[in-house]
Amino acid sequence: MSFKTYVKTRRRGPNPQGDFIEHAQRAADLPDVVSWEELRGYLLMRDACPGAIESARSVWKCYRARQRRAERGH
Repeated sequence: MSFKTYVKTRRRGPNPQGDFIEHAQRAADLPDVVSWEELRGYLLMRDACPGAIESARSVWKCYRARQRRAERGH
């Protein structure tokens, strides 16, 4: 599953990560990034605040953990 698909299928929770998910779901220009560096670069280009970048990093880590589980067949 791509990061963009992952974000589109997530539900917004009542936390900073949920705020990032909500904004990312509405972002028409959200690229289908394949690395944290790409996502961070996109956020910096959009002048995201440090809190948004930190939340995005947390969502990215969850995404990667899910990918690793899928690769192991769990």
